[in-house]
Amino acid sequence: MTWSGSFLYVLLEYLSHSSPNSSMLYVIDYINSSLELKGSLEIPGYVAHLAGDNNLIMLAGNSQLTRQSFVSVVAPQPLKLLSQPNLSVSGDGLAIIEDTALIMVGYQMNGYQVGAAQLLAYDIQDPANPKLVSTMDLAASTNYQVSILPATPYIVLANGAGGLEVLEYAH
Repeated sequence: MTWSGSFLYVLLEYLSHSSPNSSMLYVIDYINSSLELKGSLEIPGYVAHLAGDNNLIMLAGNSQLTRQSFVSVVAPQPLKLLSQPNLSVSGDGLAIIEDTALIMVGYQMNGYQVGAAQLLAYDIQDPANPKLVSTMDLAASTNYQVSILPATPYIVLANGAGGLEVLEYAH
């Protein structure tokens, strides 16, 4: 779940026999002390991470059907899936800083994911066509959930066994 202005974006795994490999993204408006459902969007695959800003929502997950990991880019108003490029391994953390998406991806050994090992930076100026612009190797973690906290000009990574990492961010 993430806030953007008065909007709350909530992600729920969608379990049904008709669509067992998808998640639902809901947008709820909080205004005048009340909640109003503004929209929903079915996202193909199981989504584990959500990040947002005023212009975009990013989701990271994987598909049990295709055995591919992905990052999704969604327009917030109205909800619309803009792109869903594949990742080499599953995303373990996600954040948006201005026109850059940061994605922590897992490390694989003998075909098994064993923890976070690389931070990817995607240029999302054109959200329908995100471009990988840089990568950074980091200490592996068995946490599988790496919180990425933007604190300009720094990025703080809560990387479980990899420790707390503070990186300087230059745009």
